[in-house]
Amino acid sequence: MTNQIIKSASFWNRICLFIFLGNLLALSVSLAWVEWVFKPMIIPILYFYFESQCGREVAKKWQWVALFCWLGDVLLMFTARHVIFFILGLGAFLLGQISYVHFFMKFDQNPQRLRRSLFVFSWFSLGALAYALGLVALLWSHLDRVLKFAVPVYALSIACMGMAVWQQKKAASPMAFRSLFIGALLFMLSDSLIGINKFLYPFKASGFAIMVTYMLAQWFLVKGSIDWQKAIKTNSCRGLSKKLY
Repeated sequence: MTNQIIKSASFWNRICLFIFLGNLLALSVSLAWVEWVFKPMIIPILYFYFESQCGREVAKKWQWVALFCWLGDVLLMFTARHVIFFILGLGAFLLGQISYVHFFMKFDQNPQRLRRSLFVFSWFSLGALAYALGLVALLWSHLDRVLKFAVPVYALSIACMGMAVWQQKKAASPMAFRSLFIGALLFMLSDSLIGINKFLYPFKASGFAIMVTYMLAQWFLVKGSIDWQKAIKTNSCRGLSKKLY
């Protein structure tokens, strides 16, 4: 009975909701210890959710994404102390975005297609690159020498992650692709809000907006990956049944 509950998607979604609300509570009451309790738990809980639904071997494909995104979450908690932690956090998330692209290559049953298609023209690819260039142009005059290198590289990396998701339109099931695509868009939006709030125009409720879009982005990307894996298993079983009968 306990094992069935732990493997239940609804159980993990409730845990995710609890962690997400805990992070929003931390922002609303401005208590550092609440943030220290809940923010580092976002990625580990999503990893265990992934593992519960797809198994340890499949979840291992996401482990580098999880590691770098978790490091990014933790490092960005120190940004008030020194700008170096923002740069290190940006670097961690840069590796997280690269890991996401690699993850999709490993998850796709035809990884060569993704390697080729990243360089194939599509309206979304054009839009993703335009987003990256537009964001950099918007922030450029407000960046110091180091960030004028770091921010463009990161903007390009998240655009590539979005392009990698878009190229799964044919590979993933419709339900899985929808979740992945929403997750990619929310990730791009969350990072844009961080840049605008930090360098261009600090705005009220920025913390809420950034955290909500970020947490939903990660949840949708994990949910889409789970749905994709389940679809692969279903199709494999159908293929085996056809061979047997």
